[in-house]
Amino acid sequence: MRSNIKQVVGLICLLALVVLVYKGRDYTSLALLHQGKYAYSEADYESAYTNLKRAAEWWDNPEAQFLLGVMFNDGLGLKRNQELAAELILKAANQGYVSAQSALGTAYSQGMGVEQDYKKAAEWYLKAANQRDGVAQEKLGQMYEKGRGVEQDYNQAAEWYLKAANQGQAVSQYNIAFFYDKGFGIEQDQELAVRWYRMAAGQGIVYAQRNLALKYVFGVGVPRNLIKAYKWASLVAQQGDEKGAKIVTLLTRDMTPEQIEKAEKLAREWKPKKD
Repeated sequence: MRSNIKQVVGLICLLALVVLVYKGRDYTSLALLHQGKYAYSEADYESAYTNLKRAAEWWDNPEAQFLLGVMFNDGLGLKRNQELAAELILKAANQGYVSAQSALGTAYSQGMGVEQDYKKAAEWYLKAANQRDGVAQEKLGQMYEKGRGVEQDYNQAAEWYLKAANQGQAVSQYNIAFFYDKGFGIEQDQELAVRWYRMAAGQGIVYAQRNLALKYVFGVGVPRNLIKAYKWASLVAQQGDEKGAKIVTLLTRDMTPEQIEKAEKLAREWKPKKD
């Protein structure tokens, strides 16, 4: 009986030791990671490299692997090496680290450190997109729109653009607005087109600002409003857009000086904002 008790106690102690070892492993990994991330944020790349390398190699930490990959890819304190960067990012991606999955999609899409392969790019973007990564959702939408690595499918493109747009991705907000505007892959809806043009325009997307100006000029999807049309067209023209400048010229003919003054005031006061 006593022998059995001793065996049980011994087993419990062994399990406790294993738990302590693994907890210590996690704490050490996190400590190195946090030290590395802090050094990275302070542009102390030598210290960042030392700590992140230990966390990545000793404890197989995916975030450390990813950040090391970024440092090698961008040449931050290190000699630029995109092949090694891709290897490190792949290790993190294989552990399900979403930022690494999205970055690996970009690597395959652009041929950075790996042979360009749109199919593999789409596969990695899909993994990240399914984890609600807005950038990956946007990129996947673009691949479906253009038929790169996947069969061209406007319905799928619209679906992913809408998901990314709802997460504040400005380009996707413009893209889904355009899809609603033209009825690409989704039922045409001018009011929704205006809604998304407005959101993208608010983040500084020039094409969205110009299209929104036109919506106000013709009263499509929104009540006609020359003051708002002038405001958005003026902002576009200030960025060197010739079509925006033409819209301003045409509007000037139909507006009173008071209306123009009000519109110009709105344009001066406008500031881009993150959705």
